[in-house]
Formats: sequence, structure tokens, C-alpha cells
Amino acid sequence: MKRILFKTLSILAFSGLAMGEKAVAQTYTYTLNGNPISTTGWTMGGNASNASTHINLNNNIGTQNGYIYYTVPQNLNSACDFFSIEFSYRITTNTGIPAADGLAFWYIANPPSGFQLGGGIGMPTVMNGFGLIFDTYDNNSATPVINANPLITLRQFQNNGYTEGVMNGLIGSELTAQSQIIDGAWHTAKIVYELGTISVFLDGAATPQITGPLTLTNATGYFGFSASTGLYYEGHGIKDVIISGGQTPDPVTATGASYCQFVPAAQLSATGNLPSPVYRWYTQATGGTPSYTAPVPNTNVPGTYTWYVTQSNAGCPIEGPRVPVVVTVHPKPVVRIAPDTTVFCAGSSVSLTSSGAPDVTWSPVQNISASTGIAIVASPTISTVYRAIGATPFGCKDTAFTTIVVHPTDSVNIHETIEEGEYYEFVGRKIYDPGVYKRKLLTQLGCDSTVVLHLDVNYKEKRIVFPNAFTPNGDGKNDRFFPSINYPNLVNIDRLNIYNRWGQVVYSAYGSAALSGWDGTFNGKPVDGGLYMYDSRIRVGEEVREFKGEVHLIK
Repeated sequence: MKRILFKTLSILAFSGLAMGEKAVAQTYTYTLNGNPISTTGWTMGGNASNASTHINLNNNIGTQNGYIYYTVPQNLNSACDFFSIEFSYRITTNTGIPAADGLAFWYIANPPSGFQLGGGIGMPTVMNGFGLIFDTYDNNSATPVINANPLITLRQFQNNGYTEGVMNGLIGSELTAQSQIIDGAWHTAKIVYELGTISVFLDGAATPQITGPLTLTNATGYFGFSASTGLYYEGHGIKDVIISGGQTPDPVTATGASYCQFVPAAQLSATGNLPSPVYRWYTQATGGTPSYTAPVPNTNVPGTYTWYVTQSNAGCPIEGPRVPVVVTVHPKPVVRIAPDTTVFCAGSSVSLTSSGAPDVTWSPVQNISASTGIAIVASPTISTVYRAIGATPFGCKDTAFTTIVVHPTDSVNIHETIEEGEYYEFVGRKIYDPGVYKRKLLTQLGCDSTVVLHLDVNYKEKRIVFPNAFTPNGDGKNDRFFPSINYPNLVNIDRLNIYNRWGQVVYSAYGSAALSGWDGTFNGKPVDGGLYMYDSRIRVGEEVREFKGEVHLIK
């Protein structure tokens, strides 16, 4: 509601108020205003009359009473109702004559009847309800005094009437010496009732001059005004009457939510500003049957779902406006990796591509080209299961796996010696000369297997043989390139030069140094594998022989 007043309320329930057909409070507005004033819907009687710009409750003469009340009764309930009564009033006095007797606004049960003259301020003798009384005559004075003590009081009636000075049913404080109300000018009054508290604001005051507790329990009564005169008299007028009530509660505060598909959702909630709020949840903007238990959204199906929630005070059916609560369920991505299984030989690589989500994180991070991104290259050295976690912009995730099976490659070295004239059959080839021979074969799993043959030949005659390959890998076998010589009368090697493919000399030696051979380095660093050229001049006795050829340095 617009205003919430928290007070400790004493129980001042109306007793004996009539029960009308209305079972609950409702929103309503009754007016008595305009020029000329329209009295449609109002019952006017006694000496009251329509003066076009205002209602005269009585003439400015003695022994008068008049009244006007709204014809349709209104049901009120403390837990539910708010109402506001605003009106302007004027009391016109006469020079030399005591002002009497006053006017009143009231809410009373049963169709009002039995309106009094004089000190009863035009109200019935027996009432159930409440009233705001502007009493201008001091009935407690033995001798009439002109304008002695004008009073303003707020009273509750329980099978009784109004008697000046009797404090039964007094709500708040009695305002005494209110001489301004008989100055002949128009004044304003406003009565506000909200959640068990009634307050009176006079002449536009920001704070109430009268306030107190008032409990209404399914009360049904009539809003109206009355005035009276007796031996002494004054004129009473009202205008600009607005009676409104049953104010709708404020909207609740409620926030929607966003979930990923299949993620458990929390129960929705709302916050109101009523003392004892009751929340109703709907699945549609209008109509429908409410649930008094906040829903728990189902996240199995993506989409946007809207609930509507209202608040009312406990014991009151008047609901505030329906506030939409929107829940969005974002789809869970379906992440896939292509290929889902890969088999290859050690030393190979494969491109892995994910689909289904724009942001992807890969693991494990060893031997892959990147840890994030839709596509990566994996080069595992052992069989590995890779995982891709894909995420959408809304944070929804899915995980996919792919398996890479890695088969190892083999390397085999064979060392053999044959006699001159014999041959060694190596992978379908007959080999007669000494040297190092290399062949690649496929294993049963389809991977390359390298077989290296180290072949020596025992020659019967004196010979000088340069091997066609060597393997400087530090295993003590064929680590150096040098000529195989079985000449016992060898005198010297005049030179031994080794060239790379660009003709650069990478090794040069003579004499005994040349007999040690080339270790496959240049300037102290290993050279690349491949073909190298050599030339050599060897002196045997008086005979000089030249040798040229190629040697394969195998890594």
C-alpha cells in the first residue's frame, strides 16, 4: 500500500454491525461534488438540501436536523481495508447567539434512522460505528456561553449515541478550543483508515491531529453526514466529498532467473511490504487458479516461462497487481569431437574439431597445439583420451571425449659378416659388399619399422673398401667413416676429404688421423643425416690409388 502504519492495536471491534451481502472489501469511490452537486447514489433527508455548490445539512435556524448518506452499504475489514474520506465543511454562526450544535461525518450500521435534534449532532440515538464530530455548543455549561468551547472528537459507537463529555469510545485525543471551525470559512478534513489505524488530518496538515486504533471485523455500514440545531443554531454545509477505499496493495518485488537446461532450479520468491503478506502465484496474466506455494521451475525443456505473483494481507482477498516473474531455460549444448577415435603410429598427428559450442577448452594440454579453440592438432606420443568442454555465451556446458591410440615404431640393427664371394640377402636384395644398409618395413599394425644392416666382408685378397654408410650414434658400432684396408704393406693415406652436398669440406685428414675416420661432426657439432661425398688418395708401397664415392650418414 502507499502507506503502512505499524501500531499496537487494541481490539475495538464493532459489535452488532449488520452483515450485508458483501463478504469482502472491494475498491470503491463515492463522491459528492460538482456544480451543481450531483446527489446520485445518495440518500438525503431531514432539513438537508442541495444548494448547488454545496449541501446544506440544515438551515440556519433552530430545531433542525439533516443528513445525507451513500445509499449502498460498504463492508470493511481491518486486515484488508484502506479508506480515505475527504470533505470540506463550513459552520455559519449568528452574532449574539451561541453556536449550536455541530456536524458529523459517520460510518454506522443499518440504514440510518432516528436522527436527533440538538446535542446529538443529528445522529441516531443508538448506533454501531464511528464518527468524527464537530461539536460547537458546550452542553456541559449551566449557562449558555457564546462560542465557549468548540470540540472535535473521533468516537466509536457500540449500541449507543453521542453525548458530549462522555468519553466512552473516544479514539485518540479530544481536540478542545477549536474556535476556527466556527469562523464561517470553509475548512477541510481528511480521515484515513489503514490496517487498523484511523487518523484525522485537519486543514491540510501533514501529520494527523487525531490518531488511534480501530478494529473492523467484517463491518457493513453506511458513510454519511448529519448536523443539527436546537434552541440555539448555526448553518452547516459540506462539499467536495470524496470517499474511497479498498486500496490495492503495491506490486511485490520479484526477480526472475536464468538456468541451463537440466540444472536444478531454486524455488521462486517474492517480497512484499504488508505486515502479514500472502502470495499467490499464477501461470497467466489474468484469471486462472492461484497456487499459494512458490513454484520450482522445471529446466528439462529450454524456453522462456512466466509466472505471475501478487500479494494480499492475511485475511484479506484484495490482491495487488500481478507481477511477472520470467525464467529462461537455455539449451544445454551437445558437444561432439571429430574424429571420435583415431589410431596412428608414433610421430604422427591428427586434427581434432569440436562442434556444438563456440567456446571450447581442451585437456590434457600436453602435445596439443592449443588448449582452447574449436580446432586443435594433437600429437601424442602415447595413447591418450582428450576431453573438450564446450560452453555457450550463457555458460551452459557439455563435455565430449575422443581417444587417440598410438602404436609405436620399431628400429632393428643387424650385424653380419660374410666371406668374399658370398652375399647377404637383405629384404629381398642380395648384398655382396660391406657397408651399412637401411630399409623401412611395415609392422602388423601398419607402422614403419626401420631395419639397419651392418655388413662386413672377409676378403681373400688385399683390398681397400670404403663403406657406403655409417651410424654415428655413440653405440660403438659403425660410429666412424674410414676405409677398410687389408693391405699389410700400407704405407700412408695421403688424404681423406668429406664434402656436404654444397661442396663444403666438413672433414679433412691424412696419415694415421685419416685411419681413425670421420665421426660425423663439423666444427665439433653433429651434422645432419644424408649423403656426403668423399675422395681419398692412398699410397700402398709405390702404388698410389684414388678413391671417390658417396657415404650415407644415418641418424
